[in-house]
Amino acid sequence: MHKFDSGDTKLDVLTCSKLQPCYLNRQLITLLSTLGVKDGVFEKKQKEAVDQLNTMLTDSTKAQEV
Repeated sequence: MHKFDSGDTKLDVLTCSKLQPCYLNRQLITLLSTLGVKDGVFEKKQKEAVDQLNTMLTDSTKAQEV
C-alpha cells in the first residue's frame, strides 16, 4: 500500500518499548476462557498473587522486592 509520496528514505526510532503492568479483569478472563484457556490457569494465578501478598505481610525484605 502506498499512502503518499516522499523523498525520505530513513526511519528514526524515537523510543524503545517498556514493560507495563497488566491486569486480568473479569472481561479479559471471560474472553480468554471462551478462547479455550482453562479455568485452572486463572485460579493458579490468583493463588500466586494471594500467596505473594501474604508473604509481603510477614517478610519485610520480600515486601521491598515487589
